Formats: sequence, C-alpha cells, structure tokens
Amino acid sequence: MNQDRPRRQNAPFRGAPNERPQPPAWVHLYGLHAVTTALKNPDRQPSLLYFDQKKEDALRPILEPILENHDNPPPLQATSAQYMGTLVPDGAPHQGIVLKTRPLANTELKTVCDRLFDEPGLIVVLDQVTDPQNVGAIIRSAVAFNAQAIVTTDRNAPFETGSLSRAAVGGVDHLPWVRVTNLADALATLADTGAVLMGLDGSEGAEDIFVPPRKRRVLVLGAEGKGLREKTKETVDVLMRLPTNPDFPHLNVSAAAAAAMMMLKV
Repeated sequence: MNQDRPRRQNAPFRGAPNERPQPPAWVHLYGLHAVTTALKNPDRQPSLLYFDQKKEDALRPILEPILENHDNPPPLQATSAQYMGTLVPDGAPHQGIVLKTRPLANTELKTVCDRLFDEPGLIVVLDQVTDPQNVGAIIRSAVAFNAQAIVTTDRNAPFETGSLSRAAVGGVDHLPWVRVTNLADALATLADTGAVLMGLDGSEGAEDIFVPPRKRRVLVLGAEGKGLREKTKETVDVLMRLPTNPDFPHLNVSAAAAAAMMMLKV
C-alpha cells in the first residue's frame, strides 16, 4: 500500500482567471453516514474503501450487506487509523472508514427546471456561500425539508469534499446539485417555470418572511457577512427576512436556511 501522504482536499482553484473551475478528480468521503449513503448511490463511482483494521468486527456487519447489493463494489483495504488520518482533513472524525470515489456529476439546470415545472417544489440557491461546512449543513436541511435541488455558482462556492459531505450527513447523494456560471441568468431560467424567487436578506426594505401562494418556490441565500449581491437582489421577486429578535438577529446562513426551508416547504 502506498504510504505517501495524499494531497489535501480543499486546495483552492488556481486556474487561469477565465477558466471554469473543475472539481477534483477524486474525493475521500469519511464517516459512516456519508460513506454508506455514497455506497448505496448507483451514480457513484467508488474506487477503494479503507477501513480501520482494529474496527473490522464492528464495520463488516454494516458494510457487507451494502457491498453485496452493489453492482461494482470497491475493494476493501484494511489499514491503520494513523494512515487513514492522512486521507482526511487534520483531526477529522473518520470513524474508521474512508471511501475514495469520483465526485458526483453536476446536474443540468434544465433538468431541475423541467422537474420544477412538472412538480411544484422548492429549489435552494446559494449566492457565493463559500464555507463547505455551511453548504453541507444547508444540503442536509434541504434534503430534510424535501427541496428538489440546490444551485450554486461555479466560482466562490465549494466543490464536493469529504468535510462538506460529512456536514451534509450523506445528503449530497440525495440532492441534485447544479453549478452555474451566471447566477442571474439561472434565476431568470428558474423564474420561467412560474416560480417565485425569494431572497432571504436582513437589509432594510426586506419583508417579514411569508408563504407565497405559488408552490413553485426558489429560496436564494447569500454569503455570511456580505449577504446577497446587489445583482441578485435586483433579480429576485421579493426580499424577505426571518422574524428574529431585533436585539439579536445573528443566525448563520445554514441556520437561517433551515428556518426558511421549514416555512417554505411545499
């Protein structure tokens, strides 16, 4: 087994300024929920499944039924907890299991729009939310509240990584993920389905959040601190705010997303 320390997953994109960012060739998913959910996803292309040799007795009963039903199960590699620690971010709780896999393919915006037109529901759009933990937590809530898809930008948004997938508790394998080059154009395309575009924003002029009569809904959230960009504010149909305590309105974007999704669930 190659003991060379792998390159960390979260290296920033360093391509040419006009070059479209590309996802990593491989990701290392870790933690029981993220790994077992990925193994159950027929769209995954797993390569190798590492497990802590000291936890084999506990892990095999969990993994073997899943692998027996897998069309192309990855080989198992027993190894040490120390080596597995080199496959994940420093100090990450891998729970004795790491899956090397191709990242999931990007979903086409047209596919999401076609479904929204045929089946009213909620789409979650992130306007340059960059923190993988926040994006993962938002994906987790989106799956929990039956959102149809998540849309992010090509730039200033994380790719799928092990830490993001762990924060999503495997939700990445349940939720279509669209990456777009121009968010305003994507919002206009979503609006063509008959959806109402709702920007969650705490700035002056935003209305208290309400449930719209239209059941095709697009919830747009901005980055922590900056919030929605001006172009995005101009593109949405309405700006809304959560009814938080005016003396303490400090929710991070993942918590705000969960509260809004609970209210807007279709």
